[in-house]
Amino acid sequence: MTYYSRSLPHYRGTDIDNSKWLHRPGDVKSFSVKIVHVGRYGIGPDRSYQHIMKDLDGNVITFTAPWQVADRMTSIEFTARVYKHHLYKGVKQTVVRNMRLVKR
Repeated sequence: MTYYSRSLPHYRGTDIDNSKWLHRPGDVKSFSVKIVHVGRYGIGPDRSYQHIMKDLDGNVITFTAPWQVADRMTSIEFTARVYKHHLYKGVKQTVVRNMRLVKR
Protein backbone atom coordinates (compact mmCIF):
# COMPACT_ATOMS: atom_id res chain seq x y z
CA MET A 1 0.00 0.00 0.00
CA THR A 2 1.43 3.36 -0.97
CA TYR A 3 1.29 6.49 1.13
CA TYR A 4 -0.95 8.02 -1.53
CA SER A 5 -3.54 5.26 -1.05
CA ARG A 6 -3.90 6.15 2.64
CA SER A 7 -4.26 9.85 1.89
CA LEU A 8 -6.43 9.53 -1.23
CA PRO A 9 -9.83 10.03 0.51
CA HIS A 10 -8.60 13.43 1.72
CA TYR A 11 -8.39 14.59 -1.91
CA ARG A 12 -11.68 13.08 -3.10
CA GLY A 13 -14.13 15.60 -4.51
CA THR A 14 -11.32 17.91 -5.60
CA ASP A 15 -10.06 18.43 -9.12
CA ILE A 16 -7.83 15.32 -9.00
CA ASP A 17 -10.92 13.31 -9.92
CA ASN A 18 -10.45 14.79 -13.41
CA SER A 19 -6.73 13.99 -13.60
CA LYS A 20 -5.35 12.92 -16.99
CA TRP A 21 -2.19 11.13 -18.05
CA LEU A 22 0.45 13.51 -19.38
CA HIS A 23 2.74 12.80 -22.33
CA ARG A 24 4.11 9.41 -23.40
CA PRO A 25 6.44 7.23 -21.31
CA GLY A 26 10.03 8.03 -22.25
CA ASP A 27 9.35 11.68 -23.10
CA VAL A 28 11.35 14.37 -21.27
CA LYS A 29 9.02 17.26 -20.43
CA SER A 30 8.79 20.38 -18.28
CA PHE A 31 6.27 20.56 -15.44
CA SER A 32 5.01 23.41 -13.27
CA VAL A 33 3.32 21.96 -10.19
CA LYS A 34 2.31 22.44 -6.57
CA ILE A 35 3.32 19.71 -4.11
CA VAL A 36 0.17 18.55 -2.31
CA HIS A 37 1.70 15.77 -0.21
CA VAL A 38 5.10 14.36 0.77
CA GLY A 39 5.22 10.86 2.25
CA ARG A 40 8.33 9.57 4.02
CA TYR A 41 9.27 5.87 4.14
CA GLY A 42 12.01 4.03 6.00
CA ILE A 43 14.73 5.22 8.34
CA GLY A 44 18.38 6.12 8.00
CA PRO A 45 20.05 5.60 4.62
CA ASP A 46 17.06 3.63 3.29
CA ARG A 47 14.71 6.61 3.64
CA SER A 48 12.74 7.70 0.58
CA TYR A 49 10.16 10.41 -0.09
CA GLN A 50 7.12 10.15 -2.34
CA HIS A 51 5.98 13.50 -3.73
CA ILE A 52 2.40 13.87 -4.93
CA MET A 53 1.97 16.96 -7.07
CA LYS A 54 -0.74 18.69 -9.08
CA ASP A 55 -0.29 20.85 -12.15
CA LEU A 56 -2.51 23.85 -12.97
CA ASP A 57 -5.02 21.58 -14.75
CA GLY A 58 -5.39 19.28 -11.74
CA ASN A 59 -3.36 16.39 -13.20
CA VAL A 60 -1.53 14.25 -10.62
CA ILE A 61 2.23 13.70 -10.99
CA THR A 62 4.21 11.48 -8.59
CA PHE A 63 7.94 11.29 -7.94
CA THR A 64 9.90 9.14 -5.47
CA ALA A 65 13.45 10.01 -4.39
CA PRO A 66 15.88 9.56 -1.49
CA TRP A 67 15.59 13.30 -0.74
CA GLN A 68 12.73 15.72 -0.16
CA VAL A 69 12.42 18.12 -3.09
CA ALA A 70 10.36 20.76 -1.26
CA ASP A 71 7.74 21.15 1.45
CA ARG A 72 4.02 20.61 1.02
CA MET A 73 2.12 23.37 -0.82
CA THR A 74 5.30 24.63 -2.48
CA SER A 75 5.19 25.47 -6.19
CA ILE A 76 8.10 24.16 -8.25
CA GLU A 77 9.16 23.85 -11.88
CA PHE A 78 11.18 20.90 -13.13
CA THR A 79 12.01 18.75 -16.12
CA ALA A 80 11.68 14.98 -15.87
CA ARG A 81 11.31 11.81 -17.89
CA VAL A 82 7.81 10.33 -17.91
CA TYR A 83 8.34 6.83 -16.50
CA LYS A 84 4.84 5.34 -16.65
CA HIS A 85 1.14 5.99 -16.26
CA HIS A 86 -0.60 4.53 -13.24
CA LEU A 87 -4.28 4.22 -12.34
CA TYR A 88 -4.98 4.03 -8.61
CA LYS A 89 -8.53 3.97 -7.24
CA GLY A 90 -9.79 5.72 -10.35
CA VAL A 91 -7.22 8.53 -10.25
CA LYS A 92 -4.84 8.75 -13.21
CA GLN A 93 -1.25 9.46 -12.15
CA THR A 94 1.80 10.25 -14.24
CA VAL A 95 4.96 8.83 -12.63
CA VAL A 96 8.19 10.71 -13.42
CA ARG A 97 11.89 9.94 -12.90
CA ASN A 98 15.18 11.77 -13.41
CA MET A 99 13.86 15.09 -12.11
CA ARG A 100 15.93 18.24 -12.62
CA LEU A 101 14.68 21.14 -10.56
CA VAL A 102 14.39 24.39 -12.52
CA LYS A 103 12.75 26.71 -9.99
CA ARG A 104 11.69 26.31 -6.37
